[in-house]
Amino acid sequence: MEVWAEINLVFGGGWPPSEMDNMALDELLQWHQIAIEKHQQSQPR
Repeated sequence: MEVWAEINLVFGGGWPPSEMDNMALDELLQWHQIAIEKHQQSQPR
């Protein structure tokens, strides 16, 4: 659940749960890593 929420926070909530439910775990974790990196890049240094 947290992974889904974090991805949607970073990417603006564009993916419905049904879309993410169909993803393989490795694909979901890839998008989660991309979301983490994007979030980190948006933070002031």
